[in-house]
Amino acid sequence: MGRNEDEYVTYTIVTCQESATSPADVATMKIKRFRGGSSKDWLTWSMQFRSLAKRKGWRADQLSVQLLTLIDGDLLRESQRITVKTWMKNYGHSPSAEKRRYNAARHG
Repeated sequence: MGRNEDEYVTYTIVTCQESATSPADVATMKIKRFRGGSSKDWLTWSMQFRSLAKRKGWRADQLSVQLLTLIDGDLLRESQRITVKTWMKNYGHSPSAEKRRYNAARHG
């Protein structure tokens, strides 16, 4: 029985930069998408995610994008709900209203 390709995401990590005389050294790190589970499952997965984030050197904005890419199910829906709620609190309108304004301004 093979692995479902959609279950895992593989990241490339540069361990040594390319130089004039040698190519870059890279390693790959594979992480399973989090689709739910117990508290222990979440703690295990989140430690793997933090390790990946540290190795990749992600900033806060990159962390949130990557996290939303790797989670699914109830956790993703709750994260999206919190994001919209926070946006509404900070900006007084939904992100979709902001997107409509941006598109209108951009496309005249």
